[in-house]
Amino acid sequence: MTKPSSRFSIRTRILIVLGLTLIYIGLFVSLFPITGDVVAAFGLLPLGFAGWFFGRRIGFFSYIVSFFVNMGLFVGFAGRSWTGIYTQWPGTVISIIVAVGMGWISELVTAARQRTAELNADRQRLRDEIEQRKVIEAALEQARDDAEAANRAKSTFLATMSHELRTPLNAILGYSEMIREQAEHDGLHDYIPDLNRIHESGTHLLALISDILDLSKIEAGKIELQYEPLNVEDLIKDLATMVRPQMIVNHNNFQVERIGTLGTIHTDLTRLRQILLNILQNAAKFTLRGDIHFRVERDDDANRMWFTVKDTGIGMSAEQIGRLFQPFMQADSSTTRRFGGTGLGLTIARHLCRLMGGDISVQSEVDQGTTFTVQLPIERQRLMSPRF
Repeated sequence: MTKPSSRFSIRTRILIVLGLTLIYIGLFVSLFPITGDVVAAFGLLPLGFAGWFFGRRIGFFSYIVSFFVNMGLFVGFAGRSWTGIYTQWPGTVISIIVAVGMGWISELVTAARQRTAELNADRQRLRDEIEQRKVIEAALEQARDDAEAANRAKSTFLATMSHELRTPLNAILGYSEMIREQAEHDGLHDYIPDLNRIHESGTHLLALISDILDLSKIEAGKIELQYEPLNVEDLIKDLATMVRPQMIVNHNNFQVERIGTLGTIHTDLTRLRQILLNILQNAAKFTLRGDIHFRVERDDDANRMWFTVKDTGIGMSAEQIGRLFQPFMQADSSTTRRFGGTGLGLTIARHLCRLMGGDISVQSEVDQGTTFTVQLPIERQRLMSPRF
């Protein structure tokens, strides 16, 4: 508790107490002939004044000084005996209560005022912080809105540029094929390796552009799904034919397992093929001389078709899995250097799965392999109907 006397030096306080003592002596000498013992009560005034302004300690000190001065005045000036002075004990008790009590009350009042000032300062500081935070939040919201608007504009631009980007690249691929065929026909075999590299680079560039455009369409909300009945067995055969050359390159053992009668699924054929092909190609790319197991299972009761791809490749840590579905992010930066890729394939695959009412999950351990599971609804009508 802060003492109210802290703003006065010790010397100043002593001088004030001595001044109060002289005032009391003057009152006693001038009024005792008229009032008698009642004049002693005037000592309460300087005692109370000292306690109120200087606290309990100085109030008590003033009381001690006043007590001895009072005794001396009664004995020396009033001619009282010490025995007679003893009868003044009630006034003595009242005096100490006044001196110390007024000091205590003063300290409480001062402490309350100080606490109130601190609370007001804290309240004002909170107001200032709230105002500052509101300004920062408004700036952040504006920055977020601007970023979202810019992102939407970018996505919309790229989504609408699909034809303009793909058309000239398809022309390059087409002409490279024609020139290669003509070179083979004319026996210009020295040109064929270069023409093959042109065609391969163009095909790779077309795949990258397609991934970027697909992601931009998804972000812009312009992706359109074409639902149709699809024979799952035919899909599996097509996928096996497309990925088998990649399996052979890395000397992988590729197996397909069918659980029960697969029948048909009502979905977008192009997008489902894109999802599964991306996962199977990744398994083939990140597995060397290992096993890749592709299992397909139908669950009519749950209205779900499960596509599981399990490999014995390089695997991933938990931290790498956390980055796996982020755009333009490989599981590890070294992965890009070793295996290439944009890191968009799985991001697009998850978006497409969720647009079709399904999802992708992954389980993996480093050097132990990875398992991707794609689950999609069998019947779109059952997916969209409300459940009660």
